[in-house]
Amino acid sequence: MFKGLINFINDNKLDILYIADSYGSLTQKQIKYYTEFFCNKLVDTSVELHLHNNMNNAFGNFEYLTNLNNVSPKDIFIDSTLFGKLFLSAEECWYISSCSLLVCI
Repeated sequence: MFKGLINFINDNKLDILYIADSYGSLTQKQIKYYTEFFCNKLVDTSVELHLHNNMNNAFGNFEYLTNLNNVSPKDIFIDSTLFGKLFLSAEECWYISSCSLLVCI
């Protein structure tokens, strides 16, 4: 699975593989699978995740990734936007209070 992508990234020495959970549907089990899979297969490439909260999974996945980042052999980056746009989409406005958590990582 993803053999062509892995070869392309490693051959071209890309810095970061960016994974966007656009629908906010990834579970912690799926986040763990994809993060560990790519961290183990990519030679000099870090993994970055962009989380949305459409299905109320983002904060749990964020906390899970911060713990996983402590034991991962590679850096795992978590991103979003600032200035009132953090996790904003339908039903996500309550998430703005998490801004200080993301900035500190």
